[in-house]
Amino acid sequence: MEQRDSSSLTPSFRKPIAAIVLMPTVGNLSPLTRKMFNVVLHVTQLQAAEVIAAGRVFTSEEFFAGHVFESPLKDLLKPIEAEDSDQQQITSAKKCFREMRRTESDWTAPDAGSEVIFSSMSLLSQAEISKRKGVIYASWAFPPKLMRILINPKLYMVPDNEQISKLKTYAAIALYEICVRYRYKGKPTALTAVHDLEWWVDALTASPKKDHKTGKAKLRPWVKFKYDQGNHAIEEINEKTNIRIELIEHKGQGKTLVAAQFRVTHKDMVTELVEAKPAIRLSEELAEMSVSASVDPKIVLGLLKNGQSEVGLKAALMKFKNRKASLQPILSVSAYLSKMLEEINITINHVPEEVNRSRQTVLPAVAASNQTPLPMVMSFKDERRMAIREELLGLEVEGQKVYAYLALAELRKSKMARASTSDRVEAGTWTQDPLLISKMVDIYANEKYGPDWGDEIPQTLQIDSCTTP
Repeated sequence: MEQRDSSSLTPSFRKPIAAIVLMPTVGNLSPLTRKMFNVVLHVTQLQAAEVIAAGRVFTSEEFFAGHVFESPLKDLLKPIEAEDSDQQQITSAKKCFREMRRTESDWTAPDAGSEVIFSSMSLLSQAEISKRKGVIYASWAFPPKLMRILINPKLYMVPDNEQISKLKTYAAIALYEICVRYRYKGKPTALTAVHDLEWWVDALTASPKKDHKTGKAKLRPWVKFKYDQGNHAIEEINEKTNIRIELIEHKGQGKTLVAAQFRVTHKDMVTELVEAKPAIRLSEELAEMSVSASVDPKIVLGLLKNGQSEVGLKAALMKFKNRKASLQPILSVSAYLSKMLEEINITINHVPEEVNRSRQTVLPAVAASNQTPLPMVMSFKDERRMAIREELLGLEVEGQKVYAYLALAELRKSKMARASTSDRVEAGTWTQDPLLISKMVDIYANEKYGPDWGDEIPQTLQIDSCTTP
């Protein structure tokens, strides 16, 4: 047995890509077992490296004949913040080791670039808990194929057990491991591989039910899984960990959902962009919008330095993000954004002279002061929107909340909802979210006044006037 104090697990754990996605076929894995399995893998990798470095084993092949590893139990449970007392630790560890021994899993690759090298395998080939000289030890051994890739992984990721320890549900832990694998150097955002919906349900389910007739896993439909577990897992990851993820669903023929993937944003990289101290810097919202649209923030910062307004940049990024994927690829993102900004600025700044003369509304805040009034040109639709907004906000809170939920649903459908949007709805602070309140006003206006609520001459009257002798 190889014994080592694993209370400080360094260097970083190199988890093989082929060992990320495990799909239990027999047995059940609890969230605690999934966390502990990572720690056991890490300790094994460290101890194996020490044995090889010391010359006691010269090749990784010599480990495959049931080599047993060992560690004080408290050191295995400390990184995952398990129970403190000896008895509680023993109880938790016994449960976890039994699940690792008894659970059989299919192992699959998270993307096309990873190899699939085994399936239908238990996580451990043996496990034992013992007490010697007042210290509780755990010992274990791995199946040979798993041992082979663990000692010398060709492709690997570096999971953060500290981040994983914050997660409480199995789906969130499994989804975090898949998403955090997409950590490309220098890029704050990335996309996972696209998989069919059944693959995602299988990869994020701790113990699928069996079909008694076929003996195969009986997976829940995607829609039910998403609303029962998937959405909660996304919220948990976004709230508690160092990444933010966004679900992207893909439709097939007939607008039926057939596949999904995730956009992954690394919060620490966004923070670095925001906290940088050049003469001009990105606001947090603009930094988030740029990475959400898969645009290099340096491009946005360059346009900001060249005199573009933050309002215009936000509008351009939103249009860029919602651009149809079927259109021709963009050769220069910077040039494309500049062109869009040009069009946006023309739209904002171009006001016909007759409208300028006839529509000059004084801002209430300015009129109330002794300062010289500043004219603000407003279109008929702008004026109507302001009036309808006041009307909407005059409703009871519960009445407003109905439109908040409808607006949230539309923003999610168009991939424009942020992690904080649903929080705003639940907290009743929708006026603090410009995009949310704007969408609420649109829905309320369409429902109460019809689709032509913003037309100075309603479409129905235009049609009637054309047919009147």
